[in-house]
Amino acid sequence: MTTVHAPRPLYNALATRISSQTSKPVGDAVRPPNASPPYSVLYPLPDRDTQGSLSDPNQISRQLFQVTCVGASMDAAQELQFDVRAALLGHQPVVTGWDTGPIELDFGSGVLRDDDGPIFYSTDRFLVYVS
Repeated sequence: MTTVHAPRPLYNALATRISSQTSKPVGDAVRPPNASPPYSVLYPLPDRDTQGSLSDPNQISRQLFQVTCVGASMDAAQELQFDVRAALLGHQPVVTGWDTGPIELDFGSGVLRDDDGPIFYSTDRFLVYVS
């Protein structure tokens, strides 16, 4: 599948939105440098499919991304998850040269414990249509 959109500008806009709305650090596919929980990690995911016209079948792409919220306790991870959802759901990212739709929740998870931490985390997958 081919997409007409380079994803980096979208991820930069998303990281900025999450950080500004939650006041918590955001990592770019890794834990933010020197961060202690709570923090979130933004992961790019492959496009799932595209839509468009016969002349331009890749006109609209479905961009997927994941946000993992990490906390020192179950409540802290869940609170950050709710804050991230509030920051993203329905938001239309501003990316130069793109027309974006509102962000939707594609899949949500509960809070899990990582005993190696010990930390707690939750992972949500979001999508946004862009043209």
